[in-house]
Amino acid sequence: SIGLPFYYPDSGTFQLNTAVDRYPAAFRSGEETSKLRAVLEEKSGGDVRGAYAVEVPEWFAFYCLNSDGTYYNYYDLPRETTQAYRRLKVFATLA
Repeated sequence: SIGLPFYYPDSGTFQLNTAVDRYPAAFRSGEETSKLRAVLEEKSGGDVRGAYAVEVPEWFAFYCLNSDGTYYNYYDLPRETTQAYRRLKVFATLA
């Protein structure tokens, strides 16, 4: 979700900042999900009826999208770097 939209009239730049969120890093890719599945299969011994505690690192999601074609994410902040986006879709609803 968009946390804050900005417009800078001097430069003509429009910027969208998303809200900061976090989710399990295991969902970042199919490879990471497969690793988690392997750990759960090992812990369960094939019996998937139980509940099993597994520590999974969290991944932070935050994006700042600029109208000049650049963006930065949570991990770019301490590096003070930006990236160029290749594909961008912004979905919006008015509340």
